[in-house]
Amino acid sequence: MILNRFANAIREQNWFTVVLEIVVVVVGIFIGLQVDDWNQDRLEKKIGVQYLENIRIAVNADISMLDALHERVIGRRAAAEAVLAAVQSGEYADPGLFIRQVDRAGRFTTPIYQRAAYEDMVATGRSRLIDAVLRSLLHEYYRQQLLYDVGAELQERRVFEGYLPIAVNALPLESQRWIYDTFEKDVAPLKGPAFLTEDAAETLAKLRENPDATAGLKGVIRGTWSQERNTRAVRELAIEMKSKLDAAIDAPGPQ
Repeated sequence: MILNRFANAIREQNWFTVVLEIVVVVVGIFIGLQVDDWNQDRLEKKIGVQYLENIRIAVNADISMLDALHERVIGRRAAAEAVLAAVQSGEYADPGLFIRQVDRAGRFTTPIYQRAAYEDMVATGRSRLIDAVLRSLLHEYYRQQLLYDVGAELQERRVFEGYLPIAVNALPLESQRWIYDTFEKDVAPLKGPAFLTEDAAETLAKLRENPDATAGLKGVIRGTWSQERNTRAVRELAIEMKSKLDAAIDAPGPQ
């Protein structure tokens, strides 16, 4: 219909109508483009907020993981200290508990972070959808995780290459099987089956005879100091990151 009016106006040389029709068409196109831009902007903001919500879920999972990891690190240090004291004194209080402590001192736990949401956002180029300051904080948070992984790998090698072979060699197989059978149970105080008395004595004797056992245990203990410090540092950063994400999601403002 617009084209018909436009053609008629030209034939009739009604230039006012011609100009008016052109203005109407141009304004209509402009408004249409603006609406498309507004819709795209609104969609991108929605996508950006969804990424932040997914990352917040991941950071909350990181905090829970770090809390559990901290407890395991403290438990591993306590076990290593108890075994070291037994090696130095030649005595232990409970055979079953001692067997479990020898095993627990060598159970290194690797931190597992939830990075998928952040990595997907970066890989798809959608990190531009969030505030630049928040984007920088997220980058630093995940960079610190990677740095922590390097330290964790060093401590893992100290355990698996330094102490664990010594512990495995010292523990009789029957006691090792018993450890796995009771691993998830609350077994303190530990009396356990009768064979543990003989096995604990044999384990202690082998550890005392091995000149590398003391050094291995001290390496485990030293490693827990580093791992505890790093775990605490990353957890504090995660708490700060969660606070920033909460603020951005609850009151996102312009992205």
